[in-house]
Amino acid sequence: MVAPLQQGSTRTQDPVDGEVPDKPAPVISREKSEKAGNPDGIVQQHQHGVLPEGKFVDDHGRQELIDEVLYIYHENSDALSEVGPWIGGVREGFWESFSEEGTVILSGEYLRGKSTGQWNGWYNDGTRRLTGGSLNGKTHGRATYWLPNGQVDASLTGVYELGVKVD
Repeated sequence: MVAPLQQGSTRTQDPVDGEVPDKPAPVISREKSEKAGNPDGIVQQHQHGVLPEGKFVDDHGRQELIDEVLYIYHENSDALSEVGPWIGGVREGFWESFSEEGTVILSGEYLRGKSTGQWNGWYNDGTRRLTGGSLNGKTHGRATYWLPNGQVDASLTGVYELGVKVD
């Protein structure tokens, strides 16, 4: 099952149970979203003044904590790299990772700082890279991996138990 749509997700609607989106929904900027009359839009890139005032949590300004949501930026640009809830000093809830071009490349849930539940990944061009379960920070259950050419990677695809491929 794909993780349910969370506030801040780039998906436009919940997928049907068992459905994995072939490509992530496009990310739009909050500024464009507000102009379109949707104040709950998604932030693709950080532009000081678009987000409410926040607290930088590192010396280089590459991370910003705003209302228990951590925004992490790519090292050499203002493009958003990762975003998700930061509660009690750990990742918690739905997180997404982005390429420097703003494409979603990974999405899934954290529980007390460790990956859990369904995770989905895409290559920078939007083609599917992975889908599978996670438990306590390790691959768990059925996982499918794809090569950049769209072929299933048989060497990695299979059933996992806490990070160990068993079938």
